[in-house]
Amino acid sequence: TDALGFVRAVYSHFNIELARSLRGLGANYTLYMYDDAQSGDIVLYSNTDDENGVYHCGIYIGNGLMVHAVDTEHGVKISRIYTRGVWRVIRPTA
Repeated sequence: TDALGFVRAVYSHFNIELARSLRGLGANYTLYMYDDAQSGDIVLYSNTDDENGVYHCGIYIGNGLMVHAVDTEHGVKISRIYTRGVWRVIRPTA
């Protein structure tokens, strides 16, 4: 599964419907800086300074780590967050 598909599946277990595109995640929710991230927040990576460049996402699990779908070969992994590419985090609620 792709990164957004994984994140949407996790949030759907908590009855939270997310945007269907990475750009939609950046455009439709309150944005927070990475320094304000809380467990369960969605980390958005962007190569621009707005939602148009969002290319990856994962779920922050604390201590500088996130769970995310890497690709079809590597599947879902827990990784240290590479903060240089982080644009913002969002905190969707039901």
